[in-house]
Parts: sequence; structure tokens; C-alpha cells
Amino acid sequence: GLDAGATSVAAEAAPLINADLATAVVTEFTDLAGIMGRYYARAAGHSEDVARAVFEVVLPRNSGDKVAESAAGVALALADRLDSLIGLIAVVGVPTATADPFALRRIAYGLVQTAITADAPLDLRVGCELAASAQPVAVEQQAIESALAFVARRLEQLLVDCGMPIECVRAVLVERAAHPAAAAAAAGC
Repeated sequence: GLDAGATSVAAEAAPLINADLATAVVTEFTDLAGIMGRYYARAAGHSEDVARAVFEVVLPRNSGDKVAESAAGVALALADRLDSLIGLIAVVGVPTATADPFALRRIAYGLVQTAITADAPLDLRVGCELAASAQPVAVEQQAIESALAFVARRLEQLLVDCGMPIECVRAVLVERAAHPAAAAAAAGC
């Protein structure tokens, strides 16, 4: 649903979104991921819109943080999280109750938080299938189903955190678990 301008910005920013992770600055100071990417994009001559999208990909960094606001930043933030979730779940599976070494819970929570805040018309099933088709490893259908269930649990938690009664949230998720923004609207969050 991006217009031509946002699509162009997203296409230009996409190859840059993780480039700063290879730098000594971000290796030493991981909190600067995205921030340094924005500076590097500007220094390389990219537009402010591209630099902003590069920065916004890392948002939200935690549950109380702001989320991406630009259309290109939202699209890239959602795509990057879907890619990470599907790839890691396909290879290592969903986190256990005691271990989440790749921070998949944080990634999934950020995914639904971004989709809801941006009112993005994201269909998680379609997004997971697209992310699966782009992986360098085979992704079984079971991995996609596991990812969808995993994200639905984070969506449930986010809606409960908004103050919605759990019974209301679970009723909404029966029909709208694959559409975070629609689920939040239906739950009144």
C-alpha cells in the first residue's frame, strides 16, 4: 500500500538498514544501531527520507519506545522483523519458556506494536509467507504456523497491556489475529 515515493525510499534504504551493524561503533555501543545508520546514510549522500527510514527500522527498541512513523520506515521495520522471525523460527524454533537467545519475543512485540501504531494493513500470514519465500533456507509450513501463533501471543499481550480484558482480547483474536491493526481497533485499544 505504499505510494511511489515511499516505495522508492524503502527500496533505496533497504540495503542500508543493517550496514551499521558491521561498524566498530555499533559493535562497541549496540544502542547506537540505527542512529549510526542514519548518520552513515547521510554521509553517503542519501536523502533525509532514506536516512530516516534506516533509523526507523530499529524502532521500537523496547515496549515503551516510539515506533517508525514514515511509510518507508514502517514498511522496512515490519519487513525486517518478519524476516528475522521466520528465518530464526525456521532454523532454531520458537523460544522456550526459559530461553529466548535471539530476542524473538521483543521482535514480535515490536512488529505488532509498529503495525498497530501505524495502522498498517498488515496481513501476518501473507507477510510470513513472503518472508519465508525470501529465506536462504527451506521454511516448512509448520514454521510459518508457529510464527503466526507466536506473534498472536505477543499481540494478545500488547492488547492486554492496553487495558483490554483478556476475554475481549481472546474473542477478537479468534477472527483477527493475523491483522494486528484491525485486532486493536476491534478490541478498542
